[in-house]
Amino acid sequence: MSHCSGLPVPLAQVFAFDSGFLQQRTWPVLLLWLGVFAVRATACSRGRWTSLTRRLNTGFALAWVALMVCGIAAGDIFQAKPTNDGAKAALGLVVLIIVVDLATKWYRRRTPIRLPKIAG
Repeated sequence: MSHCSGLPVPLAQVFAFDSGFLQQRTWPVLLLWLGVFAVRATACSRGRWTSLTRRLNTGFALAWVALMVCGIAAGDIFQAKPTNDGAKAALGLVVLIIVVDLATKWYRRRTPIRLPKIAG
């Protein structure tokens, strides 16, 4: 057993974070989680989404995309190459899902209002 993590040594080695990742790139995750939690708690407490909470939610989603793209591009996440490659591929998939979700929401919001035809 690994002394620090409670995982068996082989697993602890496979899932060991890169030191640069832990020191420099984890704190924005906490800020984004707090922001998303605050927006969703506000929407929940009011019982509906307002235009402000929708815009804030979209802003946080874009911030998550930016953070994940930076996480993919900035360097290693894990020390083991296969684990690192898998994590980056998973982050890329999550980015794709968020972008498709945002595009769908944007498309639905811009539905044109059709004027009624006036006879005569």
